[in-house]
Amino acid sequence: MTDNPELPTPQPGPAPVEPDSTVAEPGQPAAPVATESGPVIANKSTGAIPPRKKIVRKVDPEERLPFTTHLEELRWRIIYSLLTVAMVFIPMFHMSEWMLMILRKPLPPDEKLFFGAVTGAFFVHLKIAFYSSLLVSTPMIMYHVWEFIAPGLLQAERKYTKIFVFFGTLCFAAGAAFCYYVALPVAIPFLIGYGGDTIEPWLNVQEYISFFFMIIIGFGVAFELPLALIILMATRVVHYETLALQRGYALIGASVAGAILTPTQDPFNMMVLTIPLYLFYEMSLIAGWIFFRNPVKEPADENPEG
Repeated sequence: MTDNPELPTPQPGPAPVEPDSTVAEPGQPAAPVATESGPVIANKSTGAIPPRKKIVRKVDPEERLPFTTHLEELRWRIIYSLLTVAMVFIPMFHMSEWMLMILRKPLPPDEKLFFGAVTGAFFVHLKIAFYSSLLVSTPMIMYHVWEFIAPGLLQAERKYTKIFVFFGTLCFAAGAAFCYYVALPVAIPFLIGYGGDTIEPWLNVQEYISFFFMIIIGFGVAFELPLALIILMATRVVHYETLALQRGYALIGASVAGAILTPTQDPFNMMVLTIPLYLFYEMSLIAGWIFFRNPVKEPADENPEG
């Protein structure tokens, strides 16, 4: 008998590999992979998925994102707004001496500013640079505010980004200019002269700078009222008819805002802000009547002619 050669024992082959949906077939585009921060596109040549980047992205209105993802987006939009303020801060710091001369104009010509610490003058320039950079960065801040709330709006309402940023910045600048050229030149001499001959003013420069910018920012925010009302009417959060019936409450609210935001509580200075605020309310109602009022439905004819 001839010996039969031993047959090789079959070795188990490699386990079948499941096709990876993230790796595209030859000639096919790479498939996106959904993550919490949005779709990530795989590399077309290698099929590898790049690491997720922490960036602000536009949220699709159809997405259903968890609450933590919205907080993440809000955090990055705040960070980008602060970075804008930081970049503007450097040139504003070099211009702080010139800015200080502008801030002194509402004061009486013979009034001087003092500081009572060795580092007082340095911190004054830092404060001027910070508040100035905050005001200059208003368009970028308005943009991030709108982009954060836009996914919750309707498709027809999300296209108003440029309009919101433009008119939001314009209203804020109008309020700041109104305060600088109208309110402060009247209020500051009144406050300084209130002591009469008994009390002599000694103005601390840091307190004056804080007072100046707080009033400017307050007037700027107050002048955003018409834009806020128009947005509320456009999104149907508040109807024109409801606002038209609340004129009395609007007048009371404008008076309260005038009492809080104006530096004095005398009736004249309160009217300096109260009257523009109420006029803005009426202008918003006019815009709402033109664009957003509900049309009156005519009763149907019960006996239509044949």
